[in-house]
Amino acid sequence: MMGRLLRQLTGHGRRAEKADTLIRDHMAETAPQKRAIKARVAAIERLVQQLEKDTQTWP
Repeated sequence: MMGRLLRQLTGHGRRAEKADTLIRDHMAETAPQKRAIKARVAAIERLVQQLEKDTQTWP
């Protein structure tokens, strides 16, 4: 009874717990993909910076 009251007062009911679990699982599953995307973005940004440098030094 007391635990149920505390969950209701703090907003952590069964639905919130299930949603937290689903989000946590989703984040764990997508973490490698996100890291790969961030690495590709960083590589592309470095390439763009190098190309900008090259165009500025072009005679």
